[in-house]
Amino acid sequence: GYTSKVYPIAQMDTLLTGISHINCAFKDSKGRLWFGSKGLILYHPEEDRFIVFQHNASINSINHNDVFSIVEDEHKTIWIGTRLGLARFDEATNNFTRFMHDTIGTAAEIHSRNRIIDLIADHHGFLWMTTLKGLYKFSLSNFGFTCYLKDTSDINSITANHFGPITFDTEGDLWISCFAKGVFRFDTIFHHF
Repeated sequence: GYTSKVYPIAQMDTLLTGISHINCAFKDSKGRLWFGSKGLILYHPEEDRFIVFQHNASINSINHNDVFSIVEDEHKTIWIGTRLGLARFDEATNNFTRFMHDTIGTAAEIHSRNRIIDLIADHHGFLWMTTLKGLYKFSLSNFGFTCYLKDTSDINSITANHFGPITFDTEGDLWISCFAKGVFRFDTIFHHF
């Protein structure tokens, strides 16, 4: 049979101040569990131990405490989508490298373009992410961003730039939910909706 163990949120409050819910969960190739909440939580099942990472004054901390998505790339690197951009986790040092697409404009504009809603890795060296202001492709080789937005001159374009969850189909096309506007397919080879 199976056994289970409950980890109440109240128990985790000693580790993570202000936790009230889990935004996302991810199991990596090593069998560890990652949770996004008011910080990044790593669970080591073989040790029954939690580690919590939170934003602080250090340049090596995670971008922001609001964690919405977690993914592992083909090189087994963990990437985290936060309210304020993308973070790469360095397992050797427990440090993070921060990446933001755009830092020009008002605080609200910067946050909406860098708030990562969902994140997914392909097998061609790219991460794909949805934000409140567009679809982004991030190159794992040169760390550059490419943005895909609504094109009013194209009748086949998406109808808005406020995206939600994403997934790949068996053909390699990206399926993107667009808040209150439906679901769209994005051809990742020819880069069009």
